[in-house]
Amino acid sequence: MRKSRVAVALLTPALICSMSGYPALGAEGSIVVGSISESDGVEQVDESGDAGMQYDPMSYPMPDEAYPSEDGYYEEESTPVWELGQDEGDSLEMDEGDELTDDELDDSDVVRTQEEKREKTPVAEPEQPPVEQTEPEDEKEEPVVKYRVHMQKKGWMREVSGGKVAGMPGNSVRVEAIKIRIAGLPSSQGGVAYRAYVQGTGWLKWVRNGKTGGTTNKGLRVEALQLKTYGLFAKSYDVWYRVYTQGIGWLAWTKNGKRAGTTNGSRCIEAIQVRVAPKGSRPNDLDESDVSYAYKKITKTSKKDIRIAAYMQDSGWQKAVSNGGIVGVTGESDSPKQLEAFRIKLSKAAYNKGLRYRAYVTKSGWQRWRKGGKVAGKSGKRIEAVQIKLSGRAAENFDVYYRSYMQGAGWTSWAKNGEKAGAEGKSPRVEALQVELVTKGDQPE
Repeated sequence: MRKSRVAVALLTPALICSMSGYPALGAEGSIVVGSISESDGVEQVDESGDAGMQYDPMSYPMPDEAYPSEDGYYEEESTPVWELGQDEGDSLEMDEGDELTDDELDDSDVVRTQEEKREKTPVAEPEQPPVEQTEPEDEKEEPVVKYRVHMQKKGWMREVSGGKVAGMPGNSVRVEAIKIRIAGLPSSQGGVAYRAYVQGTGWLKWVRNGKTGGTTNKGLRVEALQLKTYGLFAKSYDVWYRVYTQGIGWLAWTKNGKRAGTTNGSRCIEAIQVRVAPKGSRPNDLDESDVSYAYKKITKTSKKDIRIAAYMQDSGWQKAVSNGGIVGVTGESDSPKQLEAFRIKLSKAAYNKGLRYRAYVTKSGWQRWRKGGKVAGKSGKRIEAVQIKLSGRAAENFDVYYRSYMQGAGWTSWAKNGEKAGAEGKSPRVEALQVELVTKGDQPE
C-alpha cells in the first residue's frame, strides 16, 4: 500500500470553519470552539464560548486533541486519519503553551519542505577543470651510425650499421682502411671522427664524415683505431666500438677516443663493430669479448724469457734450455729415456709469477700446480702427461705452447694455455718436452 504523509494540526479557526460552516471568531477575535450534536453529527456552536468540542465518535473517530509530530507530519498508510485506531493509554495531550499558531505551522511546513528537498536533491559535485589532452610526443629516433671496411684483396665491403660486424673475423684477412658516418646528420651538427694506426707508419691524422681512414692499394694493415664524437652530436651521444685482432679475437668494447687494437706486435685488425648510445649510457646488448682489454701494446718475447730443465732416469738434472728448446731424449738412443721431473721459470720481464705447471705421475695422478721453478714430478716415477698455463699480465701478453715426446709414438700436437699434452693413465712415458712462450696471438716456430 502506498505511504503518504498525513498532517494532524490543532483546531484552528480555519479548520473549525471548514467543519461546521459557522463563524470561527468571537467578539474580540478569540477562537470559538463549538460542539457536535449526537443527533446529526453536525457541529454546533456553543454561544457561551466555552472551549471544547463534541463529536460523534461513530462518525468521526478522532482523538480528543491532535497535534503534529516534531516535524508536523506522520508517516502512515494512505488510510484517512479518522479511520486510524488508537491504543488505549496513548496520550496525545499537549502541555500548556505548546499550541502552534497558523504562522508557526506554515513556517514549520516551509522548513520541512526545504529540508525534504535537501534530502532528496543530490549534492552536485564541484566541477573539475577539464584535463587538457595532449598528443604523446614521438619518441626521439636514435641516430644511425654506418661504416664499412676496405679488406685485403677484397676492396671495400658493403656498408653496415647498428653494431653489425664489418670485416672477416678469424680469416687472417687484414683491414686496410675504414669509413664511418652518421646517417642523415648534417656536418654542421658534428658526428664521428676517427683515425687508424697503420703498419710501418703509426697513427694517421683524424678524418670524419665518411672519409677514408687508413690506406688502400698499398698492402698495409690497420693495427689499431680511435673513434670519437665531435660538435653538437658529442653533447648527446657516445660512440662505442671494438676490433677483432689477428691471433687474439674480439677485444673489449671501448668508447670516445680510447684506443682499440694492438701496437708493436704486427697484429692486423680483421673486423670492427661500432655503436652510438645516449651520453653517459652503455648499450646493454653489447656482444661478449674474448679478452678483457680493448688495447694492448704487445710485448715481444725473446729466447731468455723462459727456461726449462728436466730430470732424467739414472742421469739426473740436465742443463736448462731457453725458450723453444728441447729437454729430454728423442729418437733412438741408448741412454735412459724416462723423464721423471721438470721445472720452468720465466724471466722477470715476462712476469714470472704468471706461469704454473704440473705433471701426471704413474699410479699417483695429477700433482698440485707448481710455479717459480719448483719441481713437478717424482724421482723413480715416470711422467705420462703435462699441463702448463699462464695467468694475470702474462696471460694478457703471451701464449705458452708445449708438446711431449711419447714412448713409441713421438711428438704430440702442440697444446696451449692449460691443455693436456701426453697420455694420462695409458702408461706410455714422456721422454722429452718442448716449451715455447710466444707473443699473444703468435704461433710457435
